Amino acid sequence: MDRSGRTLHGALLDAELLAEVYINMTRGQNSLMIDIETPAQRSGPTLASDFSGLDLPVLWATPHDIAAHETILTELDKASGGKTVWTR
Repeated sequence: MDRSGRTLHGALLDAELLAEVYINMTRGQNSLMIDIETPAQRSGPTLASDFSGLDLPVLWATPHDIAAHETILTELDKASGGKTVWTR
């Protein structure tokens, strides 16, 4: 069911779309239970990842980035009436 051209936004339409997504994602699944296995119960090889050779760059915030972030935090604090957690 394609709703891309719909002009009405409503909870019923959203629920129908969500139901379709759920059905498509769980096709062939007979239960909502998730089997939790301990490592000893697993059958098959355990894949290990070696990240020691990975050299990730550190991207530091610029003074402009920091100022923009502070501005947003200040605006959020004002909008909440001074109830933000980070100002305490």
